[in-house]
Amino acid sequence: MRAICLDLTRLTRRAALPQMTGIDRVELAYLKNLLGQEDARVFGLVRARRRLHVLDRAGMVAFLDKARASAWGRPKLGALFSRRPREVHAAEAAVARLAVGSGRIGMASEALRSILPPGVLYINSGHSNLDPAVFCAIVGVPDSEALVVIHDTIPLDFPEFQRPNTPTEF
Repeated sequence: MRAICLDLTRLTRRAALPQMTGIDRVELAYLKNLLGQEDARVFGLVRARRRLHVLDRAGMVAFLDKARASAWGRPKLGALFSRRPREVHAAEAAVARLAVGSGRIGMASEALRSILPPGVLYINSGHSNLDPAVFCAIVGVPDSEALVVIHDTIPLDFPEFQRPNTPTEF
């Protein structure tokens, strides 16, 4: 069976929000489904600040438990000097502790190649972390492929209801 690497960046970044959006619930459903397949080789990928972190199955199970309980633990000291919510810092710090490997953005290909098996399928279902550096790191893994789930085309169909840069980025 082919290994799968699910991007969990969106769930990490939305740790401070009291309610999940539809896209958040889709990413969570992918996570639950993959972990429910006991014979599947699964990994999680999270972009936290300038690093990519890779979680193995055990890390993904712990991630799911923390996400369900909104119990991420304590953030790093730098959170005191940031505008970003404390919960997001705590979630990113938890991911860093759970990771089996990490690499700086732009230099993460080597780290991903050493952790992810050849032929891995990277799935991004959350519309977060759609960055050329991330895709370069993923395609650095031999025979890998990327799959991005498009939930809707509202930014293209109704740009007047979007933030100013969203249609262009979409």
